[in-house]
Amino acid sequence: MFLDQLSAGQKSSFLALATRMVLADGDITDGERALLGALRSEMGDVENAPAEEVFGNTNLTVFDTTKVRAIVMLELFSLAFSDSDFHADEDHVLGDVGQGFGLDNGTLEAMRDWAQRRVEGGETDALVAEAQSFMES
Repeated sequence: MFLDQLSAGQKSSFLALATRMVLADGDITDGERALLGALRSEMGDVENAPAEEVFGNTNLTVFDTTKVRAIVMLELFSLAFSDSDFHADEDHVLGDVGQGFGLDNGTLEAMRDWAQRRVEGGETDALVAEAQSFMES
């Protein structure tokens, strides 16, 4: 939804996080593959995810603003819900990233709720407005 607003380096690190999310539960569904493809298309010209960030430490410092961190978290939560199975290992990845971003539990829960509503009901003007409020917090 907002991935086109990321810089080239941010897109690459986001793709690493998204790949880690898809791999977290050990089962890559067709829906997850399709969503990863859609995310790549939305980001435009983006390099492959660096393997060292997929399987090692992702460079979270590249996500240097509240707006960018909100975009990343909302998209990752949406990815986690894309296969209708929010797995505990996906929750662990999200918790680690959220903690790295300094987000509190209340904010993470609100983002999780937003993503679930997005996946279940599609993108609406109200959801876009709500997402923008996360970016301004």
